[in-house]
Amino acid sequence: MNAAELRSRLNAVSSAKEYIDLIAELDNVEGDDAYAISCCARARLATLDSQYSESLEWYQRALETFEHLGLTADVAKVLGGIGATYSRLGDVSKALEVLHRSYDLQEQLGDVVNSATNLSNIGTIFCDAGDFPKAFEYFSKSLNLFEQSNSLAGMGLATANIGIMHARMDNHAESMQCFRRVHAMALEIDDREAIAHALTSMGNSSVSSKEFESALEYFRESLSIYQELNDHELIAHVLSNIGTTLVRLGRLADAHDVLRQLDAMHYSRSSTTIDVRMLRSLIMLTEGDVLSSRTELLDALASSERFRLPSKTAEIHKQLCDLALTANDLAAYVFHNKEYMRITEETRGREATTRLAVMEAERRLEHERREHERHLAVLHSTLPQHIASRVANGETVNDYYECASVIFLDIVDFTTIADTIPSGDVVHLLHQVFGALDAVCQLYDVAKIKTIGDSYMAVSFASTEQAALCACAMIRALKELSITLPPSTSNTAELVGTGSIQVRIGIHCGPLTAGVIGSQRMQYDVWGDTVNIASRMESTGEPGHIHVSDVFANSLHPNVQGMVLKERGTVNVKGKGPMHTYWLIERH
Repeated sequence: MNAAELRSRLNAVSSAKEYIDLIAELDNVEGDDAYAISCCARARLATLDSQYSESLEWYQRALETFEHLGLTADVAKVLGGIGATYSRLGDVSKALEVLHRSYDLQEQLGDVVNSATNLSNIGTIFCDAGDFPKAFEYFSKSLNLFEQSNSLAGMGLATANIGIMHARMDNHAESMQCFRRVHAMALEIDDREAIAHALTSMGNSSVSSKEFESALEYFRESLSIYQELNDHELIAHVLSNIGTTLVRLGRLADAHDVLRQLDAMHYSRSSTTIDVRMLRSLIMLTEGDVLSSRTELLDALASSERFRLPSKTAEIHKQLCDLALTANDLAAYVFHNKEYMRITEETRGREATTRLAVMEAERRLEHERREHERHLAVLHSTLPQHIASRVANGETVNDYYECASVIFLDIVDFTTIADTIPSGDVVHLLHQVFGALDAVCQLYDVAKIKTIGDSYMAVSFASTEQAALCACAMIRALKELSITLPPSTSNTAELVGTGSIQVRIGIHCGPLTAGVIGSQRMQYDVWGDTVNIASRMESTGEPGHIHVSDVFANSLHPNVQGMVLKERGTVNVKGKGPMHTYWLIERH
């Protein structure tokens, strides 16, 4: 099984059993790729079991392996998993930092779907912190990207998150509209699990609006799908919702039937066990058995506190308050109301603390982003764009090319021209000449390397034909260039008297080493005998001509388009002796 198949398998699984089976299979596959993918599977399995610290450990191992292998796409995905895990642990500052790193990599890779997923995860952090405007901003960006990629599953995810946000804001009508859209999208792609999730959310939204009959219909439809999928945990979760809704409708016999189904089932999630106890307590209270109802609630409370579920604990204390009022138990009412208020205030305090942590993380990230953009601007102003991106990612640029074409250009009699015009205009002249050459290089995907005085050096890493086309375009661009100098310091007539700007160009192709040198003032440079010969082609050439080596000429022939090669003959090249060379001429 190759790496692509392993990744596909990892993305296809979702249940604990499937992860366990995949891990067992991966343990028999050799290679770093397989090991890293196995670590990801173990991390996701730990997440399903709420073992978040263990999940982080496995993700870290996967990250180190993928970074060692240089697999940027996998690094970005693992960072997304790490960020989501930090969010579950409540470390929102770290979560935002890692998710933004993942998003930046996905954006550079052009991975729209995973970029959108990261934005959605970031939005969830703001939603949990109660910063709903910021959450909506990220969810909307996420939705737009999913729409661009025509990913209905992704659009459903983003829309569901917007619906959850509206539900937390008690905007039940808007929440229901979102869940209806999610349901329609899930139906279109026939994702049964997503359909069931949407129906469950629609049911919860109906309960919040006290539309219990509608809620019951949604829950039952959701239940039938989960039964098809044989997902016992979600079957139990929806059944507890159905039972609670039936009690509110006064249908106690039907609620008892649901409770009997739940008692006959096997489920392991602590939250489901607590929901079942709360349902049983509600039935007992409705039937007037206050004492038994209180016992069930206290058992549920103990479980909720043991598993550290503060929102569920607060809900149980609130029910115990109501029960105490029914029983005229003032002491119990005071105790449970005090606990309810304490947890509520703590939760609000945590939300406020979380909000402050998120704001601080955003400020820090925005500062780092601005610094990164300034750094990139400097890099792009001194290095070729594709090299600048590699340096920005922390890569050490040290490349070898079997065959690259080096172009040397020199302005003929520049010393004479410089002596003819005011000294202040020399820089303006070179700026316009080299600016025209920069534009030509960009057009033909040729990398400008550097200027040395009045000389210009560029390299085509793509093909000799691109180098030939670029050199001919350089000659043409300079013939058409209209030189203008600042009127305050120059006399245009003096420049006209020097004659038109003429250049010599030399080209040679061959092996080349390229890399970035320096740390404060970085420079991308190339080395090798190919550079020396190209320089000799220029120095032994003639004004207005492109002088090329026989190696370069032979590499072009017979695919010269719009150009001809005219044999020059043998030229004595310093350090190389006699060399057979050619003139490269553009057809008119």
